[in-house]
Amino acid sequence: MEEMLSTQVGTTVQSGSDSYEVGVESAREAMADMDVDRVDFVQTFIAPEYDYEECIRGIRSVVGEDTDLIGCSSSGEFGNDRSIHGGVAVATVASDTIKFFTGVGENLGANVNGAIDEAIAEFPDEVDGFPYRSVINLHDGLTGKGERIALLTQRKIGVQTPFAGGGAGDGLEMEETVVFHNGEVYTDAVVLALLASKNEPKVTVNHGHTPFGPEVSVTKSDDTFVYEIDDRPAFEVYKDLIRDRVQERHGVDVDTLEIGDPLLDDLFTEYNFGIPEGSTNIDYKIRWPGFTPSTDGPLTFAARIPEGAKFQMMESGRESQVKSALLAAVKTEGRVDDLAGAFVYDCVCRSAILGDDFEKAVSAIDQKLDAPFIGFETSGELYKGDAGSSGFHNSTSVILGLPK
Repeated sequence: MEEMLSTQVGTTVQSGSDSYEVGVESAREAMADMDVDRVDFVQTFIAPEYDYEECIRGIRSVVGEDTDLIGCSSSGEFGNDRSIHGGVAVATVASDTIKFFTGVGENLGANVNGAIDEAIAEFPDEVDGFPYRSVINLHDGLTGKGERIALLTQRKIGVQTPFAGGGAGDGLEMEETVVFHNGEVYTDAVVLALLASKNEPKVTVNHGHTPFGPEVSVTKSDDTFVYEIDDRPAFEVYKDLIRDRVQERHGVDVDTLEIGDPLLDDLFTEYNFGIPEGSTNIDYKIRWPGFTPSTDGPLTFAARIPEGAKFQMMESGRESQVKSALLAAVKTEGRVDDLAGAFVYDCVCRSAILGDDFEKAVSAIDQKLDAPFIGFETSGELYKGDAGSSGFHNSTSVILGLPK
């Protein structure tokens, strides 16, 4: 009887001038890390500088046209030994202990429910001999429907099924993000992968923010737009909450800042809102107000904010962001008996906070996991693990650990 192949994972992060050749080289480099010459599944994150179709064509020329492939555009790419902006990250997986099923759903912005139904249409209810299920969800990062995407993913795949993933990026241009399924590139879409495994995978999450100031309440909102907090204009409340800290740290009066000012962009990232979770796994869901288009209009978020939501002001610095990445890796490494590899979904906001220190966060993950991994800088993260706080997050690290 032929011996069962435990999970093999190969990863790489590459860059170059020719999209097709970068795809070819990335696939070859990733496969070089494996002990077999077969590939069952590929996940790739590609910067908008590349021709997506050509890059994917290059990858598939190496791994095979029949290999399941998912991925998305990104705002930054990283792996065990490299973190760049303007690159291609590729993971190749071969396994007899994990079976992979993939699908894509279109028209996501107008019909989240229908798009997810379309993406999971070919997923089996169960796979005999493979009792553990987990899901990867990658979606258009500009829909503003992150929380609903997470909620419906959980409802449709089953509340006991963990999932991880994030919103596609476009280098912070906020113009167009795309997802990949096999050889095709899709806008306004979601791509999902179901992993049915013999051994239990783990999904973990962590953020590096701490609360300060009084708790406040959303008193007027519409979808992703928050007009009033504590019955006052939302932007005025935001400025009041961060005023003293901005003056102390930056020597600037927040009232002098206008949309488009690089410092205000940084402040939106440094000072987020947190929705208390009361979970044993994560204490707050972070909400980023960085879509705000005007200082005299609503605060605009990447996910729906309902009226009555309680907010706590959150802040974060470089040291705490590095520590949060390490803690996410610690949770993953400690919960998978024999780790084959991992996928990391890490918010672009964290990169903005860390700057040149982002490499330290990647290194912390690398040292703790001691297994091949790739990741990308997302436009929001999706998480469902084994201890509450499922849903859509900002400014977090989400890790899916693959068991051997």
